[in-house]
Amino acid sequence: MMFKVPLFLLSTFLIYCNAQNKKPLSPSSLGVQMAYQVDSLKPLNNSMMNEAQFWSIIDKLKDSSLRDMFHAMSSDEILQFDLRFDSLMSMAYHYKLWGAAYVINGGCSDDCFQDFRTNLITHGKEKFYATLKDPESCRDWIKSESLLDERPYITVYEVYMERTGHEPPQQQVIKYELKGKPFNEATVYRQYPKLAKRFLGY
Repeated sequence: MMFKVPLFLLSTFLIYCNAQNKKPLSPSSLGVQMAYQVDSLKPLNNSMMNEAQFWSIIDKLKDSSLRDMFHAMSSDEILQFDLRFDSLMSMAYHYKLWGAAYVINGGCSDDCFQDFRTNLITHGKEKFYATLKDPESCRDWIKSESLLDERPYITVYEVYMERTGHEPPQQQVIKYELKGKPFNEATVYRQYPKLAKRFLGY
């Protein structure tokens, strides 16, 4: 199974990634340890936003843009939001979700999987955790090749720069470790029969 380094991390969003110093690792970079235990979401310091507050902000995306909401927050709150978002992205960095995304989109590269996980988070707490537990539970609401209006990690950088005039400070780095067992591209649809029927017509 071949993977490529995410193009958007290496080009379009290179400035942001360097500023945050938290480049998602490719599957070839496995073996690194998490900066903290993501499953428990227990940070090394108090800089992570409370999860209830985070999801409250996400729920408001139906009526307001993330950029507008960031402008109503303090600079520290923006960074706290970013760290919570990053921890959830790491939690969802799992082959069982990547396989589901592969079936839904008819293929899924590293950058596609990055957007897939972002999409899950922006649909709210209930759908995010339900999909983590059962990837096929998203079949009735997720869309193939969903386009994101905003990518939170980019909006964080842009709003922080607009407000302070300098790049966001480096925070506790969450190092990604791809979990689970790799899927076979030729047979992955058999692992997700409901998704295959919905998106591939099998």
